[in-house]
This record gives sequence, C-alpha cells and structure tokens, in this order.
Amino acid sequence: MIELVLRTESFYFSYTYDITHTFQRLQDSSPSFHSIPFIERADQRFVWNRHLLVQLVNNPATARFALPLIHGCKFHFFFSIISF
Repeated sequence: MIELVLRTESFYFSYTYDITHTFQRLQDSSPSFHSIPFIERADQRFVWNRHLLVQLVNNPATARFALPLIHGCKFHFFFSIISF
C-alpha cells in the first residue's frame, strides 16, 4: 500500500506544518492548539488515511509515527492582464 501511495499523484503530507487547516485558522488558534499532537488536531475531514491510523494513535508507543495524508490537487495559474 505504501508503494501505491508513493506512486499516486496528489497525495500530500508535511512533517512540520498542518496542511489540514487553513493558514488563517492556524494563525487565529491558541498556543494550546499547537501543543496538541499533530494527528489529534488534524481536521479529520481531510485525513485520507485516518482509518489506517486508528491503531497507531491508540497505542502511546506508536502514536508519534502517525502522519496524516491528504489527497487532493493544487493548481497554479499565471496570467497577465493587458489594458488597452
């Protein structure tokens, strides 16, 4: 399964940044929110592998290895406006 995920486009994760919340929400949240373990504060609507992480999270010895994956896409558009 790991090989499938690694070969599939549009899976995203971050070791250091919570990509399940918007930048605005993270800026407006309290310092105590940021002290909550990463997997527990992740927005579960966007965690693709949440059903696979249940056993890791329930075991204190392995909870730190739980890393949420999101499946989605991102687009970059470059355009210019020419005035006449």
